[in-house]
Amino acid sequence: MTKIVGTLGPKSRAVDTISSCLKASMSGETLENLKLAVMSTKKLCAVMLDTDGPELQVVNKSEAAISLEENGTVVLTPGQGQEASSKDN
Repeated sequence: MTKIVGTLGPKSRAVDTISSCLKASMSGETLENLKLAVMSTKKLCAVMLDTDGPELQVVNKSEAAISLEENGTVVLTPGQGQEASSKDN
C-alpha cells in the first residue's frame, strides 16, 4: 500500500487542514493537531521523527552523568520510568 507523508508548516497545521489531508489519505503528520484531527476523522495516522542530521536531545533526569561516544550504540526507549544510562544493559 502506498503511504502519503505530509510535512506541515505554519499555513498547513490547522486541525481542519490536517483533517482534510487525512480524508485525502495522508498517512504521516505532526502531533497535537494530529491528535485532534485523528479524533475528528476517526482515521489513524503514523508519526515520523525527522532530526536535523545527527542531532538528538537526550533527557537525563537522574543525578548520574551520561556520556555518548562517537560511533557508539544509542538505545531509545519510550519508557519514561527507565533511567538514562551510558552503560550497556
